Amino acid sequence: MKSALMKKVIIIFSILAVLTLSAIGVSFATGNSTLPKLSDPDGIFYERTDAQGNVIYSITNQELFDEIKGNDGIDQLLYLIDSYLLQDYVTVVTEAEIANKLKDLTYGTDDDEAIAELEADAREEYETSFAQSMILAGYQGHEADYARIVLAREAYVRYMVDTTGDITDMEVAARHVSSYFEDIKAIKIRFMSSAEATTVLRHFNLVTFSSTSMREYLGFVFKTEAEVWDHDNDEETDEIVADAYITVVPYFFVSGDHGDIRNLADAVVYTEEEAGVYSDADGDEFTLEENGDLTDADGEVVIAAALLLDTIENAEAYKLANSQYFTMTKTDNFDQDEDAQMFDEAGVLVYTVDYTGKIFDLTDTDVTATCGITLNKSYKTIQTMGTVTVNNSRELTDAEVLTFFIEIYNYVYGESRPAEDLLDPSADAEDLIASDNPYLTHNFDDVKTMQSSLATYMFKTLNILKEDAIPYTASAKNYASSNDTNYYLIYKLTQPQKYDTYEEMLDLIEANIHLPAETVDNLTLPATGWYAAKITWTSGNKDFIANDGVVTLPTDEAKDVVLTYKITANGVTRTGTISVKVLVSGTTSTYDQTDPGTAPTFETLLDDPTLYERLYLQLLDLTMTDSQTASETIGAKLAALRTASGFKIYDSWMAVDYQAVDAGFVGEKKGSKTLIATLDSFPAYHSDDVTETGYEVTADDLFEYALTKNSALYVLYSSQYKELLYSPFFTEAFGTQQNLERNKSTRMDEMFTAVQDAKDYYSYLQQLYASYGIAFTYASFSQYAYQQYGTKTENELLQYFVQGELQPYLIAEAIDNYDLVDLLYPTVVDYYQHFFSLDVTHLIILLDADENGSPDDYFDYIEALAPADADTYETKLAGFEAAITEYLDDDDNDFASLVTAYRAAAFDDTTWGEFKRFGFRLLTEELNVADEDDETIKHSLTYSGDYGVKDSYVQEYVDALIALYQEYRLEQNQNLSEMLSSLVTSQFGQHLILVKPGDDFDGFSAAFTETDPANPVYSDGSQNPSGEPTLEQVKLYALYYFYNIVYDLSDADVEETYGITVPDLPASVKTALEFYFDDLCANLYVIGTLNITMGDRLAVGTTAKNGYGITDAAFQAALAEVKDVYYQALFDKYLD
Repeated sequence: MKSALMKKVIIIFSILAVLTLSAIGVSFATGNSTLPKLSDPDGIFYERTDAQGNVIYSITNQELFDEIKGNDGIDQLLYLIDSYLLQDYVTVVTEAEIANKLKDLTYGTDDDEAIAELEADAREEYETSFAQSMILAGYQGHEADYARIVLAREAYVRYMVDTTGDITDMEVAARHVSSYFEDIKAIKIRFMSSAEATTVLRHFNLVTFSSTSMREYLGFVFKTEAEVWDHDNDEETDEIVADAYITVVPYFFVSGDHGDIRNLADAVVYTEEEAGVYSDADGDEFTLEENGDLTDADGEVVIAAALLLDTIENAEAYKLANSQYFTMTKTDNFDQDEDAQMFDEAGVLVYTVDYTGKIFDLTDTDVTATCGITLNKSYKTIQTMGTVTVNNSRELTDAEVLTFFIEIYNYVYGESRPAEDLLDPSADAEDLIASDNPYLTHNFDDVKTMQSSLATYMFKTLNILKEDAIPYTASAKNYASSNDTNYYLIYKLTQPQKYDTYEEMLDLIEANIHLPAETVDNLTLPATGWYAAKITWTSGNKDFIANDGVVTLPTDEAKDVVLTYKITANGVTRTGTISVKVLVSGTTSTYDQTDPGTAPTFETLLDDPTLYERLYLQLLDLTMTDSQTASETIGAKLAALRTASGFKIYDSWMAVDYQAVDAGFVGEKKGSKTLIATLDSFPAYHSDDVTETGYEVTADDLFEYALTKNSALYVLYSSQYKELLYSPFFTEAFGTQQNLERNKSTRMDEMFTAVQDAKDYYSYLQQLYASYGIAFTYASFSQYAYQQYGTKTENELLQYFVQGELQPYLIAEAIDNYDLVDLLYPTVVDYYQHFFSLDVTHLIILLDADENGSPDDYFDYIEALAPADADTYETKLAGFEAAITEYLDDDDNDFASLVTAYRAAAFDDTTWGEFKRFGFRLLTEELNVADEDDETIKHSLTYSGDYGVKDSYVQEYVDALIALYQEYRLEQNQNLSEMLSSLVTSQFGQHLILVKPGDDFDGFSAAFTETDPANPVYSDGSQNPSGEPTLEQVKLYALYYFYNIVYDLSDADVEETYGITVPDLPASVKTALEFYFDDLCANLYVIGTLNITMGDRLAVGTTAKNGYGITDAAFQAALAEVKDVYYQALFDKYLD
């Protein structure tokens, strides 16, 4: 038996849903309650007739009503209930609100500008989809009614959220802290990489010192910064590092003429082991000779006697008396061709020094080896300088840093932004603040949308209101996210004052902590505080006060103990200390033990009603619109209102369905003969007042209301089983016995087996739940079957499986009647003719002028350019392409290394600099698709199929892949390991596409010729001289697909048993058709196709006998409209 192709609820909005089983577990209890009935349950609503007008079967009012209830009856009931319940809200809905809601329902937005910007085909698609949904839902021509109840529900829920404290004061506080920031002014400079940022800073001789400040490199470094001298003989000024010197290195004894030997840093260098014998840190032995020299084991003098002094003061004096210091200067420290001038201590020029460190006297004689001078200062490029120190760099004021930021900004953006958007080099902070330059103004929400971490840094972390705050980033920082790998320099110009919510709360919490100054009693250490604060304590001396406040008295004298508290509130912490003296005896000192009372609200602390309301309304809007929570919030509030208004459901099965809305709901056990549901009251608009006037919905009420929606669709669903039962399909599958209990056919046995399998699975679930100690959610199999299959009895479950077994026959009928294979055949040809299977990596040349992390729309960019600028762009692009091509000609290079090299290149780089300055950016991606089960496995891109991109990639890109594949397949290219495209233009920019043969590079051919045409092996129509599938082959495959659904083709006797001939296709042809046609064929076997057939069949019938005012003409028109909606939704895209 093939799996059943049905499910309980066929949602009327679902056009493309595949007919498969679904499982939902809901707890309910239906009992043996009375089910409400129609006043005329046996009345005939619809009669299905044959061509001669003879009645084949009838659909009674009750049968149709049961279908309505099982389909979307609970939605129809709630429309009636809520229309009464919210009548005061319905009456205040305005026409303008309805118009905006209809826009939102149609386009996903009510913003007229956003709607106007939609492409014409996208707008048409939105409008068609909405119109179709309204037809199927029964609101065609009454769309305003649908919008009105939606608005009324939202208005009530918004009122309840607003008035019942759902949005707490602390939630408003949290939003203020995390999401409320006024616009700021700042210079933001973006870099492609850390290396690029470093080269730009170096271009301006800027360095970062200790990661905290920006300094200007002076062009030189020192070998040692310990060699200093008093250059001005002024004790009030600091000594400076010596540029060059001639000096001695004296030492001194710790005790006059003996003891350890120390250096001028007062560190022991040689340790005295015994009189006259010394050792160093390595354990080597040295001897103090009679003449005062210190010698090593070989007798070599290590320290001459003259350099061994008796005190540190004398050692320092000796060094000073025997040292000469020199200064070195250059006009331009970065000019490698300029020699430095060396001056003695008197300021007299004595030598010159070239860039390599050679020393020349004033006659230009090289005296490097003979002058005895040690060069401590050397001139180096910033690239080779090494460590940044305060002596090789200059401290910059904030104003000087700002000037550098302006220069850097103009350097980076000088060719990519309009001249009017560059910065005045002479501007100061006030000038920039007053500027209307759009690139200097930043909005928190805009930055957060692009890069949340960057927004947090710019608006919160970089806090220029703090004392001694540095207003800039000392080095370029990366704020990693999925769409941003850039680095940024920020100079913050303004920061509006913002109330420091959490700090103020911590102040208040801290102010409530009181302990006695002196104690002999255990301390009560507060563990909590206002604003849900947690407070922990740590004692500095647990011998006398433990962490929990337990006191142990000292025996000798009072002890001061420092207690450290840590307050944690709202994710923020603060620590502090309190000193308590523990007495030997006596009494505990008095201290404040009054109850602090209730914490002041954030609204009170903020003291800004306008801002508070703004934040509150933002949260209220978010509650009503958040895609993840709004639906749940609205549903819960409405369910609570219904319960409070005495909502009762008397139909036990509909009560079960309502539990999907309100899980705790319990229907009325006794049921009712006529009532479906009742209410006791309804609320007044925006008030706690209620009107104690009840409302009843009878079975007749619900039935008649539902019939005003889409009676044709309900008839279509309710008649499906009987339509199949009385069709030749039933006879073909199960024989002539229409009493299922008596039908003994083989396939009916399979249906009974399916029923038993469902029972067995139910038992398995019972045991499984019990084994885990979990309460089972179903009280009986009938309840389980209702939720799983929509059936209330075992016979209905049997009918369910029979119906599912026969549904493919109806779909096959639609395929034949509407020539759907013929309709799809051009698409098969398209799939074949445009086939490709390629491993794809691409390089994108893009622009991102607004720095939002996404490529600018290339076509919009080009359209906005003046002719001269467009020519400049094309020239620059051609040069960039040439440089890229030249780079890639080297076999060692690829897209990845190119992007890395380009991002790291300097703005004055001879190859890439001009393109970086222009604003070009590079991105590379591997586009192969990761396997769903194993991401390490990648699948090649194809035109169609599981990894097809024809509908997901822009057309220009798809066309390029088609062309590349077709070129790759040429004989002269067969041996190439890869192929590279020329530039391909799309809305994202310019692409260079690198392709390699894909998983199915050789493609799939439907070509086949019988070896012996006179005695063919395969089905007639299999033959094909071309690789392109023929219509005959596709039709054979479609028939095979149908047989494979309804029969077990692994059964060797299947053809004989059922009198069928299964198409036999060559394996290669079948493989090709599976690739080109299988998905298309599978998409025929959906609810929509089934309903098209049912619409045609039910057109031969009448509703003339119904007593509900639905004329046969109106019914037939509605039926045709439903059928057309399904046909358009499924097949319009295949029509010319």
